[in-house]
Amino acid sequence: MKAWLKNNLANLLEYSGLNALKRWLRQNSVVVLTYHGVIPRDLIKNEEHLFEYRNVVTQEDFEKQIQFVRRHYIPLSLNELQEVIGGRRQKVCRPYILITFDDGFENNYKYAFPVLKKYGVVGHFFLTTDFMGSQKMLWTEEVNYRIMHTQKKRIELVIGGHRYEFPTGTVAQKEHASIRLRRILKLQRRPVIVEVLRELREQTPDVVLEALTPERYRFMSWDQIREMSRSGMIFGSHTTHHFLLNNLTAEEVAHTLAESKRVIEQETRETCNYFSYPNGEKENFSERDTRILMRLGYRFAFTQIPGFNEADFIPLRRYALYRINISHFMSLPIFKSIIAGTWIH
Repeated sequence: MKAWLKNNLANLLEYSGLNALKRWLRQNSVVVLTYHGVIPRDLIKNEEHLFEYRNVVTQEDFEKQIQFVRRHYIPLSLNELQEVIGGRRQKVCRPYILITFDDGFENNYKYAFPVLKKYGVVGHFFLTTDFMGSQKMLWTEEVNYRIMHTQKKRIELVIGGHRYEFPTGTVAQKEHASIRLRRILKLQRRPVIVEVLRELREQTPDVVLEALTPERYRFMSWDQIREMSRSGMIFGSHTTHHFLLNNLTAEEVAHTLAESKRVIEQETRETCNYFSYPNGEKENFSERDTRILMRLGYRFAFTQIPGFNEADFIPLRRYALYRINISHFMSLPIFKSIIAGTWIH
């Protein structure tokens, strides 16, 4: 009933013209969408662990979303963004939109790339370069996977000298434990995260990572990335390892930003000008990091702070651009309202 009411309210926003009015008022804005995974609906079968797919959009929904933005927005590439903020593009009565993907999962190549090509939309893919061509797990994904799949009823961990208990007896408890533990760790330094992850592995020996679903967890190969690059897709950095920049020392930040940039340029033969912050909330990066990005030659960097980028202000916040995250649980009517700005996400 709750979902039905939400969808009907979102439909009302669209058919009443409020969304269209908001789009018209934002015609000088650049809307940036964040995706992570795209998988056909019939391959998302594990209802008990649907929480693992919270940042996965079905291929069917993704195509409908791209069809919609193709009609009501002006799809843009980052290489064209400078023309927009410099006023060198002809004025239109629709907002601009950028499509971005974080992490670099292979499902982006298999299921999102064909849709983007079909509709002539440029996708921007931010790669965690150490993981390309593998089925290794990002630390945030491993924490979630171990908690969701263990048979243990409780996990106890020492983090920064404090002992924490995480009940894991039910699916709801596991989801809560995953959210809570990742939230705590995202504010810790890298050595603390590494030690907690080691302890978590010891406490969950029943979780077999070899059972990972390739459609969900495998990363793109460099051959696939090069094919996409030749077709006009654009690649940027998401660090080498997916540790949040606030987890790292200044030296570690400089190394991961420089090394990921170097690898992408070496593999694609294209300049890597763009970056997205892992996690990307305001506490995950600082002026220290934007200075390093600037020094290394990055032109734009993307947060995961929700909002709309007014073209006139983009030069002032080019290293902290807003994005809107698109999730599995978002119906098309709600998608339309969220990206118009009539629905608070």
